Amino acid sequence: MSDYAKSVGPRISKQVLKLRDRRLLEGAMATGALVALADKRLAVEESLALQAVLANAELLKIYDRELALSLYTRHIDRIRSDFAAGKEEAMRAIRVCSEDIEAAELIIQVGIAIAKADSEFSLSELEMIAEICAVIGVEGIDMLGLTGVSPRAMH
Repeated sequence: MSDYAKSVGPRISKQVLKLRDRRLLEGAMATGALVALADKRLAVEESLALQAVLANAELLKIYDRELALSLYTRHIDRIRSDFAAGKEEAMRAIRVCSEDIEAAELIIQVGIAIAKADSEFSLSELEMIAEICAVIGVEGIDMLGLTGVSPRAMH
């Protein structure tokens, strides 16, 4: 499991404690599912990274872990059964979080944690995070330098 997944919680917890809304949990789990399946396969490390984020992010600790994993699994199943429809459903859940910059940052950090879980930031994962950034109105994939990957690496 990546160190990033373990470290993401403390960095974001102080700035997003006020966002105790289930819509945020839904958006975060949708992001996790989209990034995990960006390469059309689900790695065990990605699911473990999601669990680490749930355990370490103060904001996400307030939610029932079973509810969070249920939302994540629902998105995984929907994306696997019909990628286009599942992706659109997940993007709708993510779009709701675009109204708050702190929620948007958390959404992106969840995606990055999942992408880095297997120690390989693939092009398909970078592209999916870029799409998520566009949906929530964040310019550029390397928001706040979190990916550690140059945007040029996508081209």
